[in-house]
Amino acid sequence: ARKQKRSFHVIHFGSSSEIYHMDFSSPELISVERVIEFAEVFFGGGTDFMSPLRMSLDILKRDHLQQGLVNADIVFATDGMCSVTPQFMEEFKSEQKKLGFKVWGINIGGRAKVQPLNDICDGHVATISSLVNGENVRSIFGSL
Repeated sequence: ARKQKRSFHVIHFGSSSEIYHMDFSSPELISVERVIEFAEVFFGGGTDFMSPLRMSLDILKRDHLQQGLVNADIVFATDGMCSVTPQFMEEFKSEQKKLGFKVWGINIGGRAKVQPLNDICDGHVATISSLVNGENVRSIFGSL
């Protein structure tokens, strides 16, 4: 992103009360120190999909209001399964259609077709057994 002068946001999540947002929306915010900071965040347990996806929607809606379009996607990496309410799924998919973004899933240590991740990502889910091996990470982003 830095080389291509693209902005991005990182939203770490765990349980519903565990969420941490880092804004990399301008080139000067992308530093080695900040990348290390976001890479070191770990909550230690619990999985809530709705909180980080709501925050992602808020960021995309703000971009749409400011620019008149959304030129971004969501990369949703998780190591767990989680349920979402039918109401949340309906609202999320409605906003996704309206704003025109995709959700790319990375299931760490799980299966690609697990629900609701597969539905959230419209089937665009890759799997990886570990983030320790750089080749595994390259294979995911090369296939998306």
